Amino acid sequence: MFSLIKLRRVFTVHQVPKAFHEDSIISGYRHPRSSATDCVLSLFQLTNETLNVWTHFLPTWYFLWKLMTVLLMEDAWYDAYTWPLLVFLISCCVYPLASSCAHTFSTMSTRARHICYFFDYGALSLYSFGSAISYSAYVFPDAWVNSTFHAYYIPVAVLNTILSTSLSCYSRLGLPFLHYNHDIDERFSERQSPRLSKVLRILAFAYPYLFDNIPLFYRLLLCVGEGCTDNEANSIHLQHTSLAFLTAFLFATHLPERLAPGRFDYIGHSHQLFHVCAIIGTHFQMKAIEADMVLRQSQLLATAPPITFNNTVGSSLVCVSISLGIICLFSLPLLGCFHLLNGTHPMSDWCNDSLSGSVRITVTAVGQHEEENRTVSWGQQTDLTSYALTSVISAVMTSQMSLSLPLRPTCRQEVTTSTDPVTITLRTKRTRTETLTRRPVCQRCREGEVGTIRRAPRSPPITLHPRLLFLLL
Repeated sequence: MFSLIKLRRVFTVHQVPKAFHEDSIISGYRHPRSSATDCVLSLFQLTNETLNVWTHFLPTWYFLWKLMTVLLMEDAWYDAYTWPLLVFLISCCVYPLASSCAHTFSTMSTRARHICYFFDYGALSLYSFGSAISYSAYVFPDAWVNSTFHAYYIPVAVLNTILSTSLSCYSRLGLPFLHYNHDIDERFSERQSPRLSKVLRILAFAYPYLFDNIPLFYRLLLCVGEGCTDNEANSIHLQHTSLAFLTAFLFATHLPERLAPGRFDYIGHSHQLFHVCAIIGTHFQMKAIEADMVLRQSQLLATAPPITFNNTVGSSLVCVSISLGIICLFSLPLLGCFHLLNGTHPMSDWCNDSLSGSVRITVTAVGQHEEENRTVSWGQQTDLTSYALTSVISAVMTSQMSLSLPLRPTCRQEVTTSTDPVTITLRTKRTRTETLTRRPVCQRCREGEVGTIRRAPRSPPITLHPRLLFLLL
């Protein structure tokens, strides 16, 4: 079966845009403009992301099975005591699934990569909130049940979830519309400030975790005497807590690949170990919560605050809605939707120009041959010696490429700098020669200035009569 799948070429760190670079990972990168089909097929090919996907995709089904066993219980829907466990199990299904999808489709484009990880961060925040719901219902030590801290625990956890999603998304590109938009996504980027970005992201997930575990830390480490809830679940809580700190250590230090760059590109790098430790830790956390739920049921039903829809499912729905709104807010500029908000058309600030001269472009051929960089001028022929040609144009210009004819160029009045150029893919037959016939688009292009490329709106290929084409050109 797998012999029928045509495996795509993988690239080194020097052959992909900087946005796709991973710390101390040298090889195994997928094409940065992969289609959705290519992304799915790459799961059956060894790349530096393959195990990242499978180490979270397969456990998703395990947690889904655990969720179904609880849902199929006779009184699960009507017994409010099980609702916190259901919320926790749903979050355990969502976060590995979102992670595996993000790692699968993150190479479709630079902007798709950011959006995929926005959803990944939101799912992690939801998992943190699911843990808080279950801790409030089953894990709080007896001495803290019905305390003031217990009363404000869930509302603060809701705020932490919102803060976690916002800060983690902010750590990638900064504030939407202010720091980046569809054209500029590098003012406050993880590419420019990787250490600050990393610190913010760790803080975004460490703070909610530490807050959620305050009652557990007190119960395991500080509590002495009556009201400490000393039972068989404590040893399991210690196991998942130890794995949680090991997970954070791997995520923050990038070990072992930092010690030997290139040796762990495919198997054994820190992100894979991070995934494995996170899943095992979640498993032990689930077992500990189930143990507390069973061992303390009679006592909690008598002394703990009543479990209601509002402090379980309702608050979870609020967190999901707000997190999705935050993700959409951070994603809108990348999708170019801000043009609709201010009532302008994406092409309103473009102009047609017919100046003469030539503009240098860099053509990168990606296919069966090694990657090569060539400089050509408009009107010059270039030989497409591979199945796909990727043209990276570093000038203030844009053109809709068609295999049958060139289109009239457009230009932008204002120049802004960016290092994330538009990538245009031409699907051609092997050894077919295409003519890149274009005119320079504005005076600044002719003078050699480099700026942001903006894509024209997509439209179907245009077919013109040769005489009419001659008149247009």
